[in-house]
This record gives sequence, C-alpha cells and structure tokens, in this order.
Amino acid sequence: MPITIPTPTSPAHKVVFVNASSLKALACADRYTLEVVQGWRATIDPDVFAVGKAVHKYAELRALGNDDLPAMAQAITTPGIKDKQQVYQACAGYDKANLPAVARCNGEALVEFQFCVKYDDYIINGVTYEVYLTGRIDRVAHSRLGVELIDFKTSRKWDFNDICNAYDHDTQFLFYYSIARRFAYELFRGDMTIANDAHAGRLFTRVCPIFPIGRPNCSWRLGPLWSPSEELYNEFIKNLRDIYVPYLVTLQAKTHLLSKDGMFKNLCPGCRVKNLCLHERPDGMERVEYNPLTW
Repeated sequence: MPITIPTPTSPAHKVVFVNASSLKALACADRYTLEVVQGWRATIDPDVFAVGKAVHKYAELRALGNDDLPAMAQAITTPGIKDKQQVYQACAGYDKANLPAVARCNGEALVEFQFCVKYDDYIINGVTYEVYLTGRIDRVAHSRLGVELIDFKTSRKWDFNDICNAYDHDTQFLFYYSIARRFAYELFRGDMTIANDAHAGRLFTRVCPIFPIGRPNCSWRLGPLWSPSEELYNEFIKNLRDIYVPYLVTLQAKTHLLSKDGMFKNLCPGCRVKNLCLHERPDGMERVEYNPLTW
C-alpha cells in the first residue's frame, strides 16, 4: 500500500520522520546524525540484507495471490543478489509456514503495509519541524484473538528460540505496537473492526524467523504473540512525546557536533557507519537522501 511522503514547502519548513530505525540509532547521537541527518549508508548492502529484501518481496507477492514461480522470478531480480540459490532455499518453506491470512482494509491487502502519521510541530530558531511517525509492517493479520503485526526476519542462526529471544522487547516491535494502537483509527480507517481491536489493545507483534539462510530447507516459523504491559505502553507513548521526538528534532536542527573521538563503544560493533567516526569517507560509503520507509 504505497503512501505519499510529505515534503518541505519552504526553507523555514522541515519534515522529520521518526521510525523504528531512527529510534534505535538514538542511543548514539553520532550514529543518528550520520545515518539519518546526513544520509550516509553502505554503497552495496551485505549479502544477507539483499537476500532478506528478496524474501520480503517473495512473501509480499505470494500474499497478494501470486503463485510460487512468478513470485520467485521477481524476487531473484532484487539488486545485490549474488547467489540465487540462497533465495530459492530461503523461500522454499513459505507454503509450509501456515501463515495467517492477510487482513484487508477497503479491499487492499495489508502486506508491506506503510504508514505515515502526522505527530506534531516543533519550532527551533524560526524553523518549523513537522514530525511524522513512519514505518512498514510486513504483514497484518486479524482473527478472533485480535490484530497481529508480523515481521519476517531472515537469519543465519539455527536455533528458533535464540532468534525469537533476540527480538524480545525489541524497539521495532514496541514502536509498531504503540503506533498501531495509539493511531489505530488512522492506520486502519478502512476497517472499523480492525481499528477497534487495535485501539482496545487486542493487538500483538510477532516475529517470523526464516532460517538458517544459506542452507537447504529453510524454515518459516511463527514466533509467540507479544504485547507490552499497559505500563510499558503508556511509558513509551509518554517518552516519545517528552524525550525521544524533541531530542531527534534538535539533532535534525544540526545542533549536534560529531565527537570524532575514535572511541570504540559497546554500540559500535553492529553499527553500519562506525568507520565514519574515524574517517571522513571510507570506501563503500555514500550519502543519499534518508528514506524512512526503506531504512
């Protein structure tokens, strides 16, 4: 479901997008500035990312009613795919996964479901920063249990529980749950039954590991249903307004100076832009406009 991304209307008007990735980067002001404000990214995605994108495309096409072969034919054209066999192996277990049916709003399937919700305006030094909450949910399902927000995760790990535990209380799932509940009547306005369930908290996130990537007979297995406690949900909504978004807006206003201290911190090993803290422009990095729906 494509959506229109808001754009600035004047030099005194800026648009700020807050998504799960930007909230994760918030733990390091340098990383947020480099990734989101300046738009640095790897020139070529690592192999596992390219395979992940291909698997997501395949799952989207199958959910929309395409048969295996046409969906696979499109999936293997994903940029960055070096070994098509990995894509074939990863997608082979789709039909055995017993995934819940995709929910629909106004006749449209909620698969690769994009949202962009107006949040608030902030004024700094005469410039208005218009904030939107954005994201892309791989698959939305609806049953007597409530609304399920399903996210596919490709992994090279072998252990199903290990993969699921890695996403326990993950920022992405807390963000998706909170936005889908707080803004249920905007996200699901085409179906009041879905919107009512989401707003009432009959809402869950669910990881679906696809593993082990790079090996024959990959499995697609749905993880447990997860939802935060009322206390955690209310705390996140409060912190989003009082702490997270105001701080992100100040970083967007370019009030943060990169430390360039060369210190290797606990957050560095998994950071995609860590080399920029040591070099002005290392090989394999480029600057592009930040797209909140693809990063």
